[in-house]
Amino acid sequence: MNTSGYGGGYADEDGSCVAGQDLIPPTVTVVYPNGGELIETGDTVYVEWIATDNRWVDSVSIYFSENAGASYELLAHGEPNDSTFMWEAPSMLSDSCLIWIVAYDPGTLTGDDVSDSLFSVKDYTDVAEGDGDEDDAGPPRYSNYLEQNYPNPFNGMTTIPYSIAKIGEVEIHIYDAAGRHIRVLEKRYREPGRYQVVWNGRGDTGHDVSSGVYFCRINIGKFSQTRKILYLR
Repeated sequence: MNTSGYGGGYADEDGSCVAGQDLIPPTVTVVYPNGGELIETGDTVYVEWIATDNRWVDSVSIYFSENAGASYELLAHGEPNDSTFMWEAPSMLSDSCLIWIVAYDPGTLTGDDVSDSLFSVKDYTDVAEGDGDEDDAGPPRYSNYLEQNYPNPFNGMTTIPYSIAKIGEVEIHIYDAAGRHIRVLEKRYREPGRYQVVWNGRGDTGHDVSSGVYFCRINIGKFSQTRKILYLR
């Protein structure tokens, strides 16, 4: 591995030279987390990306920033281009986080992409403020929030985490790109807390949906939030 983080070992360097000099760098798209997500400290996060090249992508390096890109920490280097990397969210409090993916081709040309916007990493079960005595500590506080599903894009099953601030009825629905209702994932009363539901890419009648863009919407009283989901069969 060189100082830039190129891993090598996944490409046949000798064979790659036969076709002549490569002048086209890889293209990279960060898929998740790509902005707006609220990740809890200690969560297992599946960092996802799409990287392509006119020949092939040899390896990728993955970086994390907690200060809106002012500096980055190397999470992994020399990773195979399998589009996913498992990462445990650090213990911290930041709403200015970014993921940066750098891809290398056999000629060590690079392409990269950064999360489209900032995401948050924090412990959102913080106790209420008091004077420091345990008797003054209130119950855990949650916010109404629909997290981005993971993996995304997905094939098979995807997990959709969410949190609820106070007791109430939670409804989670799936719609297609034309706004047609596809599936009810959740319709029940919940206590304050963090939960998750799973979608298997099927509609209410049990039929497999086609590949494409879908929307997940949560309704908690007057609160509503929508996330985009990409399903690939």
